[in-house]
Amino acid sequence: MTCLRSKGRSVPLNWGLRLLVVAAALLLAPERACPSHGRYWNLSWNPVATDPSNRTIMFHFQYVWATGFYANDNVVGAVINTDFIDYGDSGLGSSAPIPTQVLSVNAVQGWTFGQGVRQISPGVYAEGLVHTYATNGNFLANVSSCCRWTNVVNAGGDYRVETTVNAGTGNSSPVVSLPPIIQVIDNTVATFSVPAVDPNLNTMTFRLATIMEAANGFAYAQPPGLTINAATGMITWDITNAVQPTVVPGQYYTCQVMVEDRNTSGAVISKTPVDFLLQVVAAGGNSPPVFEVPTPLNVAAPAGQPMSFIVQASDVNATDTVSLSALNPPIGMTVTPVPAGPSPNPNAKAVQVNWTPPTGGTIIVIFQATDAPGGLTTFQAVTLNGPNPIPPGPKGEGSHAGAQGPTGSEGGFGFGSGGARSRFSKSANKSIARLVGPFQVGPSSDVYNVGYQEKTMQAQADDTTALAVAAGLVLALLALAALKVTLGSS
Repeated sequence: MTCLRSKGRSVPLNWGLRLLVVAAALLLAPERACPSHGRYWNLSWNPVATDPSNRTIMFHFQYVWATGFYANDNVVGAVINTDFIDYGDSGLGSSAPIPTQVLSVNAVQGWTFGQGVRQISPGVYAEGLVHTYATNGNFLANVSSCCRWTNVVNAGGDYRVETTVNAGTGNSSPVVSLPPIIQVIDNTVATFSVPAVDPNLNTMTFRLATIMEAANGFAYAQPPGLTINAATGMITWDITNAVQPTVVPGQYYTCQVMVEDRNTSGAVISKTPVDFLLQVVAAGGNSPPVFEVPTPLNVAAPAGQPMSFIVQASDVNATDTVSLSALNPPIGMTVTPVPAGPSPNPNAKAVQVNWTPPTGGTIIVIFQATDAPGGLTTFQAVTLNGPNPIPPGPKGEGSHAGAQGPTGSEGGFGFGSGGARSRFSKSANKSIARLVGPFQVGPSSDVYNVGYQEKTMQAQADDTTALAVAAGLVLALLALAALKVTLGSS
């Protein structure tokens, strides 16, 4: 397969021009291997509140790749052109580059976490990509390119995330969030919940993505035997030796889940993908960290008003060292180490989180605790300005991959991979909380308009350049063909 990408760049074309360039490149370019870098993708959307037509859409793209694939991708705050988004309509501006801002870097696991942004002034960026549709209707927007990490057992080659946009309706897609890598213990029945929320409070259903949705039809399979509960989003993966003898420690599997929202008649309205990795780790005497009080599950503050909270975690293995990090902190959020509060374990660590939301939209921030030397991880979702109240959770229970809140909490649900009981429960959790809301971090309508104009101008320039390149390639092919005919007749 010829890979028509350089690091951080590809050609933004409509489908006709894309096919033309691909055909020309296949004839003129030598075969080369595609890079292997992709770890995680997430794509959702919501209408911009300042457009009464509901046709101006804010897209939210999260992307995790192998650190070092792009220049300067180990610098938090750096902005890199990574992929292209196809908005699903036609004409100029129907696809555009995705400036991606580095949110965090995990040196141990070797990945960089980024989010799509738009430039609002020189050197200043806001989360989200803005596109205005000319008409009402459903459009299939997607980000699709090469390549998935070749270390995964069950897939390789192209990746794709797609979402159905309901322009003009006022609907928003479901929003989903997970860490890029979720650890599962070998020879257990692993269960964890996919946290999601529908901003319009529509009924949601969960399923595994198809081969076309997740990989453009290229080689892809979901993890063997993995299932998801359509109503609750509970994933169950029986990797006991008797059931899955070929699943062993050290392996990575990719998985894509599709979350759909439905109308009152039960028909699917939209869908949101989340594509992540499962890491199989050996069972042993080490225990993962657990999140503790005062870690909150939901924090609210009006737009423009600061919020502050503490996140704390510890490990029952007293000699382990615990580290804390925010995987996807929004622009402007600070995470500062502070002395830990009361804890049953002597190795507790705490951070103070400060942020001023520029808008009132909901954001989910995932915090990860890691122990050393074991390297086991736990994650906790903290919802900022959630659209609906958090259901109460069982008192004093933590969570490894389910829905209980931080250890010792009075209630509330979090999503993590660590907790007070066992690392993976063999029975399904009794309750599921869907806490993740639409990412709506962005300034006023004036900035939305500026962002769209800039993107349209860039897309027009890119399309014009690409058309010229395609035309040149066609002329070159015709010239080669003519030369071949001339030489053959001489």
